[in-house]
Amino acid sequence: MLTVTWYEAGKPDPTAFAPAWTRVFGIANDGTVYAPAALTGDEGETLAKAAAEGIAAAMKNDHAFLPIQWLVRSYPYEFEVIRVCRIIEGFAQQARSRR
Repeated sequence: MLTVTWYEAGKPDPTAFAPAWTRVFGIANDGTVYAPAALTGDEGETLAKAAAEGIAAAMKNDHAFLPIQWLVRSYPYEFEVIRVCRIIEGFAQQARSRR
C-alpha cells in the first residue's frame, strides 16, 4: 500500500503570496515525490489527464497531488511548473536526509 508523508516547504521568496497548501508536497514510501496538480493552472484538467494515463493522484485537504516526474514530463513547456517541481525536489531531498 502506498503511504505518503506530507511536508510543507518554505517560501523561496518570503514576500511572495503562497497559500500553505500550494507549498505542500509528499514523499511516498516508494520514494515518489508528489506536488500539487494545481501548479499547471487547472487542477481538474491535470487530474483528468493523469487519470487517462493511469497516473494515480495522492489527495490531501481536497487537493490532488501528482508525481513530479509525471508533471515535468507532461508539461515540458510550462516553465513555472518545471521550476516549482525542481524547488520541491530540493525540499524533498532535504526531508529525506532528515529521516
